[in-house]
Amino acid sequence: MNAATYTYAARPTPEAHERQQTACLALARDLDLDVTRRYSDEAGERSELTRLLADAATGEFSALVIARLDRLGRTIPVAPHVLADLDTAGVCVYAVDRGTYPLTDRMTLADILTATIRPCTCGRHLTR
Repeated sequence: MNAATYTYAARPTPEAHERQQTACLALARDLDLDVTRRYSDEAGERSELTRLLADAATGEFSALVIARLDRLGRTIPVAPHVLADLDTAGVCVYAVDRGTYPLTDRMTLADILTATIRPCTCGRHLTR
């Protein structure tokens, strides 16, 4: 088995936190990964993200399972930068909402970057 870690959202509610944790563990199991670390920042904090990136850079784990892409940087525009750092460290990133295909695959990463650059409309507001 490969060493793995996972991260999930800050705890908006205990139920949401539990659902995300359970989903991450299930995907890690489906991918035949051993969970060796867990990272979870509280709202407004980034200390666990800093620790995650430092651990990745030193080779502490080879795969990361997340609940959703936006959990990496709290926002979709930040997430590609974190993905790029993890890719540089040789970490495969998997998201529960995207299945068993790694987000750090070059084509998937290109799709994610394109989606974050392309403006989209959300109701009456334009976002980037």
